[in-house]
Amino acid sequence: MKFRLLFTVAALLALSSFAFGQPTGVVWYYYPGDGDCSSHSPITYGTPLPWYGIPIPDGAPINIKQYPSGTTVCSFAFNSADFCMETRPGFFFEWDGCERPVGDQIYCDVEYQNCHYWTAPYTVVLDVLDQYEIPLYEQDWYCHCQPPQPPETTLVFTEYCQWQSFFVPRGSSVQLSFEGDPANCGNCNVIEEQVDLLNICQWNWNVPGSLGYNPTRDNNPRYLHAGPNSTGVFMIHNDDGSFTVTIRPISVRQTSPSNRQDYAGFSEGGRSESSEEFGPWTDSVVTVTEQDSLNLYTLPKILGAGGVQQLVVNFDISQQNYWWSGMKFWAKLIAAAPGTAIRVECTQAQISDDTLYASGPGEYAVWLGPIWGTGNHILTLTALSGSAEFDCWALRTTIPTDSLPPVRDLVVWGNGNDIVLSWTVPTFAEAYAIYVSEIGPDGPWSLLDTTADTTYTHVGAAATYEKLFYSVTANKP
Repeated sequence: MKFRLLFTVAALLALSSFAFGQPTGVVWYYYPGDGDCSSHSPITYGTPLPWYGIPIPDGAPINIKQYPSGTTVCSFAFNSADFCMETRPGFFFEWDGCERPVGDQIYCDVEYQNCHYWTAPYTVVLDVLDQYEIPLYEQDWYCHCQPPQPPETTLVFTEYCQWQSFFVPRGSSVQLSFEGDPANCGNCNVIEEQVDLLNICQWNWNVPGSLGYNPTRDNNPRYLHAGPNSTGVFMIHNDDGSFTVTIRPISVRQTSPSNRQDYAGFSEGGRSESSEEFGPWTDSVVTVTEQDSLNLYTLPKILGAGGVQQLVVNFDISQQNYWWSGMKFWAKLIAAAPGTAIRVECTQAQISDDTLYASGPGEYAVWLGPIWGTGNHILTLTALSGSAEFDCWALRTTIPTDSLPPVRDLVVWGNGNDIVLSWTVPTFAEAYAIYVSEIGPDGPWSLLDTTADTTYTHVGAAATYEKLFYSVTANKP
């Protein structure tokens, strides 16, 4: 029985390590007794076991938990002279308040200094003196140590859909500071690497000086907290171009909220020449909702032969902004059969129905134009012929992040000797430049003045000039 348990659990742990895709420094060990996760030589069953103690001080909290729920049934203070890792033959322990009924399954659980130690479950029995036995010293021990949080980590991003991992110990928080050319926005998704990859939040306009950057709205720095059940392994997914992120430990226990409403579009998967983050689905139709909690594994690896025939993606536009005025469907394919055709449909888009043609790996796109309206919208991808394997893909704006939206509804009128101008506020503009030309609507132009208002009075102009032409442009915040 012990040999069978050893084989089964070891196999499960190996699978868990593969599924988590753990980075260097996050390791799992299977062993009886050893409390040191940094190095270990396997111990063979049947050999005498020395005393292996967890390196924690007396008085540290120990939990006995119900299996498989993980509910704590009793807790006590660690005592190195009388603990559930003791391996002396015939030694049993019973603590007041910790008696469990016969047949109950329990295990010992300890967390200390970023290491989590626990035993295989044990079924409570009665000993010859009719006392409840909890001989956890006989049980196999497991350990998962998280690497220490580095004092500072800097991630450099250069490509759209590039992603990089970083680590936050459970229960800890980090501050993320963004830097870059203000022409870049520093937009990104934060993903947690659990068994699958889960979207946590979307942060837009993180680079100081970029069009939508607003320090009063928590744009920079951002904060991320790893909860008690977190793996601590996170990824930043680049939804922009070039920028850097510096990550430092901090005591603030919070995660900055998403601000999806301040930009347009979304992206799925990382630029990695692999589709492993997606699922090997072969259903006729897969339907998902793009949101912070999206599990990337629910998206298909392949569209067409050998995969899903249709992918339906629901997404929400909570408020319209300038960047929804020019959109495209974009995909980076690892492989595409010759003659592959994918129908791309998007509700309330200017071009709501078009076809993407692909014949091999590469980047492909279909122009959709503006996507109008608010509320729920639907992007539908249907395989018409062939097959395509995704590396990453996106519903992506074509408007540059340093492109200022034009001033709308410019009106000019005379008021006595003055000329008055007024206009509609464009998204993100906080200042305006007024240009004037005496020649014509094509200039040449001279800067007249700047203002933070949406009206301007050119004092005395009507009495001085026969004709004037005006141009108003929005300035960066």
